[in-house]
Amino acid sequence: VPAVPAVPAVPAVPAVPAAEVLQERWLQMLAQFELWTQIWAANPEIAKQAGTRAEELMMPIEAVQARYADYLEH
Repeated sequence: VPAVPAVPAVPAVPAVPAAEVLQERWLQMLAQFELWTQIWAANPEIAKQAGTRAEELMMPIEAVQARYADYLEH
């Protein structure tokens, strides 16, 4: 009689973190965002090295919109 293959275990669905944990993570993320925006504001060359998204976070919204004007029109 051939052996029946074992059924693979179903991975457990991760539990949703408690509201307090989510709040703490949000505050940590905001602190990191503040730190990096201060660094990038003090030295725009670092923002350029960090990539397009970082550079654009530091640009006036009008400049970002102009950069993507062709894309935004479609």
